[in-house]
Amino acid sequence: MKIKHPYKCDGCLRLKGENESRWYLCLAKVVDPVTGDPEYIDGFALIPWDDKRSDDPDVLQHLCSADCCMKSLGKWLSVKDLVFKELLSSPVAEEMLRGELTSR
Repeated sequence: MKIKHPYKCDGCLRLKGENESRWYLCLAKVVDPVTGDPEYIDGFALIPWDDKRSDDPDVLQHLCSADCCMKSLGKWLSVKDLVFKELLSSPVAEEMLRGELTSR
């Protein structure tokens, strides 16, 4: 299959060759397995390369290897860790941790 436009790995910037199939797509939206409705997730979802979905706006990243997938996951986790630490340092979280939070 001829590639319409060349894809670059968002991890290492390597160009995708025509016959390379071991690439991955990182998605912002997945299909709910129960209802079949697409929904946005606050998560990290990888699927094997799919030519039909490679230009989909829900694709956040094109990744060439397991190594680039792991690097991308590591970046995502570090951002989530910072957000979690910020939430834990909020006054409400401190009250919850001390068991002092009352319904407001």
